[in-house]
Amino acid sequence: MRISELARRSGVSARSLRHYDRHGLLNATRLPNGYRDFTEQSVEQVRRIRSLLGVGLSLAGVAALLPCFADDGRLAGCDRARARLVDQIAALDESLAAMARTRAMLAEELARWAEPGDPGPGSGGADLE
Repeated sequence: MRISELARRSGVSARSLRHYDRHGLLNATRLPNGYRDFTEQSVEQVRRIRSLLGVGLSLAGVAALLPCFADDGRLAGCDRARARLVDQIAALDESLAAMARTRAMLAEELARWAEPGDPGPGSGGADLE
């Protein structure tokens, strides 16, 4: 199938598909006219790529995990997948801790600026609690 058909069926732009192809995430053969020719399985492969990108993995992380998918479309427990997911969870934990520290600092600043009788953070407007 041509890239325009894959884009239509997967809901992903042709530009993104070319990007994935350049990074080796999709397997396309080249026709004599230079067009990419994708297989039927490419639709599912694009869904997997988008799913992995959606949880915050980089293209390198996606490339590492794609071979770990089983026939049923789920990630199999291969060592590569396990290690990548452990790393991703650690990165998310770091991000959450950093956001919690930032939030605490902002709430502390708001509390420091509060006027007597001010309800403080978490009331009205933007809820910081």
